[in-house]
Amino acid sequence: IYGGRVDNVSDLRVLRTYVVSLYNKGIISQGGEIAYRVGMPSDFDFDSLLSFVAQLPDSDSPTLFGLPENIERAVQRSASTAILDQLRSLSVSDSGSLKFDREKWRSTLGPLI
Repeated sequence: IYGGRVDNVSDLRVLRTYVVSLYNKGIISQGGEIAYRVGMPSDFDFDSLLSFVAQLPDSDSPTLFGLPENIERAVQRSASTAILDQLRSLSVSDSGSLKFDREKWRSTLGPLI
């Protein structure tokens, strides 16, 4: 489920795009494709829909959103770079003090934790 905010213009545009692409006669009708290689169930009774939802994977593949398979690697690389940059900034000590400064570490690493 998309977690954007409807009071944000950009998020509202994305949400509208999802609604228009997912809620139309071609999708709602039996056999329509919800996402890449994910079709609507052929029956719409409660048990069939429950079974359909139960068979969906717990995590979404990036290809469902039109993203390349290796996008997660790029996100992890970006996060790792940010963490390394923050750790490097902590390793640069003040000229007057070489002791461990807990507050400096807490304030610098706070956004990561």
